[in-house]
Amino acid sequence: MNQDIKQSVQKKIRILPDHIINQIAAGEVVERPAGAIKELIENAIDADARRITVTLYNGGKTAFIVHDDGTGIPHSDLTMALTRHATSKISDDDTGQADLVNLEYFGFRGEALACIASVGDMTLTSYHHTGDTAFSIQTLSGHLQNITPAALDKGTRIEVKNLFHNVPARLKFLKSDKSEYLAVVDVIKRLSIANPDVGFKLMESEKTVLNYNPAVGDFFDKRISRIADVLGNDFTKNSFGISLSRDDMNIGGLCSIPTFHRTNGLQQFLYVNGRSVKDKVLTGVLRAAYSEHLARDKFPVCVLFLELPHHLVDVNVHPTKAEVRFQNAESVRSLIIRAIRDGISTLGHQTSSYNTHRAVDVLSKNNLSVPPIASVHQKESHTQSNANNYFLREQSRNSPALVMPQNIQSKLPLSYQGANYKSMNYKNASAQSDINTPIYNTENTHIPDTDNDMIYPPMGFAKGQIHNTYIIAQTENDMIIVDQHAAHERIILERVKDSLKQGGLKPHSLLVPEIVTLPADSVFILSDRLSELLPFGLECELFGTNQILVRSVPVFLLKSDIKQLIRDIADDFADGRDADSLSEKINLICATFACHHSIRAGRRLSTDEMNHLLRDMENTPASGQCNHGRPTYIRLGKNDIEKLFGRK
Repeated sequence: MNQDIKQSVQKKIRILPDHIINQIAAGEVVERPAGAIKELIENAIDADARRITVTLYNGGKTAFIVHDDGTGIPHSDLTMALTRHATSKISDDDTGQADLVNLEYFGFRGEALACIASVGDMTLTSYHHTGDTAFSIQTLSGHLQNITPAALDKGTRIEVKNLFHNVPARLKFLKSDKSEYLAVVDVIKRLSIANPDVGFKLMESEKTVLNYNPAVGDFFDKRISRIADVLGNDFTKNSFGISLSRDDMNIGGLCSIPTFHRTNGLQQFLYVNGRSVKDKVLTGVLRAAYSEHLARDKFPVCVLFLELPHHLVDVNVHPTKAEVRFQNAESVRSLIIRAIRDGISTLGHQTSSYNTHRAVDVLSKNNLSVPPIASVHQKESHTQSNANNYFLREQSRNSPALVMPQNIQSKLPLSYQGANYKSMNYKNASAQSDINTPIYNTENTHIPDTDNDMIYPPMGFAKGQIHNTYIIAQTENDMIIVDQHAAHERIILERVKDSLKQGGLKPHSLLVPEIVTLPADSVFILSDRLSELLPFGLECELFGTNQILVRSVPVFLLKSDIKQLIRDIADDFADGRDADSLSEKINLICATFACHHSIRAGRRLSTDEMNHLLRDMENTPASGQCNHGRPTYIRLGKNDIEKLFGRK
């Protein structure tokens, strides 16, 4: 062992050759064809390109070409452009020092072209807008060739062949052609959303697979148009806009309503000062913002643009500039969470239109043919009697498939008598029951005299209940199917949250206080912030040097792991997080409480209870989805129903 150490000490420090330096740098900046193409597209955008075409061969593994119509590179700068750390994008400040704070370009390190050229055979052809002709320069295995005149009428064309042919270790880590192709598609989508003025075309060999024309109109219209091109109209129809400013920061964009979600985060497009990033901090913030509305294995779809002064964010913390570091991460976190939650709160009972399309699709694909009335085992002489008794037999079952009201018209609470549903304020339309009362009060009902000229509320009137789980309601033009448990679950959760906002949750004194043992440093940090726990119904005090005594908790926490909750809170405070992190944990517990205290599937409801539930849905924020992101109702339009029966 000592001999090994001696031998290592005897080795001299030496400067690495340029070709090895370039290959090491390329491994950091260019991991795959998509990484190289990203750098080249960003250079094109920096050069004011308005149309960019990318051509792939075998997913970019064999070759790829990036051609733009930008300002081009002067003949005299071609050799310098392929030299490491040579750039025109960093200016000097008043002291002559490089200004690494106010970076206005995508590229600034001057490494991309040199790195790509060092691990592949590159041909760079460029026509500078002030020149008379284009010129071309080649690199073979990292060695520069002579500059020669070339044929190109505008912009820059860069062709790269045999990427990583001289770096076998990197080459063997490339994935399949399809995987590399999909990675390039993702790069182009992300860059195109941030640059709607620029047209993007992607070709695989000679086949065009993506073609986004430059958007037209004002800035907002351009951005919405490009988002629709990339993510589809389904997203724009099932999303809400956000815009919130605080101090010098602004967050804006589109977020999907909770019932429009995905099983992965691939359709989350995040931008900081126009730069596409895949940042763990920001993705964590998204999860926190939707925590009350989505299960942990579901992901919202979103396009978010965060703008803030350059000195408040560092984009130079990762070779690919995909990650950023904020000077005040908690302020950014709080801004985004508030903006998204405010947006969700405006949705009311809206749910995803995708659920309606899916329901119609499922129904239309089923073979809904009418079965023969008589069984094949029955004698032909009994067919008529069986037909006559069919409906009687269905109605006599203990658990009928459809429970219809005694009167075909819905019963309404007394407060609705004579109300004009088109103009009334639903906020105070129905009495709010206590959060611990799962079933509605059915006293004082009113039966309308006629259906003629009836004005329907948004969720309509209850017409029945199927399988003691789903409420069938009718509006003027739609049929609505409501999941009673999911809908009531959301209503209960929102009432608990309202209690938090209106002075906090009432504490419930523990018969035997909980004693939580923590490290001394955690107790020290937590001791100064115990007052922040009071609005959540948590009354705590110091108990020795390394223990916290919990005297009271809110009612819905009585069956929770109080000790683990306090440990998690202490860890969050130690990490510098504010009370929002505690609020997220409480909200998760609130969601569980709401789930266990809401109307269960399989419980038969009266017509009055069903109508009360519908009215409460109209008055409850985000009632279009349950606490786990599933829809609480599906709306089938009259046209949808007529299509199912071949009427249209």
